[in-house]
Amino acid sequence: MADIDWEALARRVGALSDTSTKRSYEGQAGAVETRAALATLLGDDVVRSAVRHAVSLKPGAALAANVVAEVRGRVAMDECLRLYRELENEDLRLNAVRILYDAGDGAVLPFLNELLRDPSPKLHRVVASVVYKLAMGAEIEAADALAILEPMATAADDEVRSQAAHLLPAIRELADQAT
Repeated sequence: MADIDWEALARRVGALSDTSTKRSYEGQAGAVETRAALATLLGDDVVRSAVRHAVSLKPGAALAANVVAEVRGRVAMDECLRLYRELENEDLRLNAVRILYDAGDGAVLPFLNELLRDPSPKLHRVVASVVYKLAMGAEIEAADALAILEPMATAADDEVRSQAAHLLPAIRELADQAT
């Protein structure tokens, strides 16, 4: 296994400032920096491969999905969205959005409306879960979540309406706290 320049990696992912010189646990290495370091160590191709395998539902998919959930980030989100757009199999397309649930952060918000144009009620329920997770994790504003979830409360599909009705009270409470 190759030696890793941990100091350079820490600086690259923002876990250590350019002025840090002490030999200690100086700096910050929270979840965001740790995920960025993992993504850097694995490389974009490995992250994309993990997403593809997780979406495939083949043996090892659960492990790949857990790797994606740990790394998260733009590369994983983009690969989920690419697969959603390109796959023809509805179950695999749906799984790409399920993986997006774990891979996504606030940067996925602009793409959610595209996903909601899909006619699949199953997909809409997964999108509702993604929106809820992002709002509760403070990765998107509650107002943005409400803008997506409130129309779902009047959807034609009973299960979509039911899920929206279940999720909306917590998001409304979150929005009230923000004002």
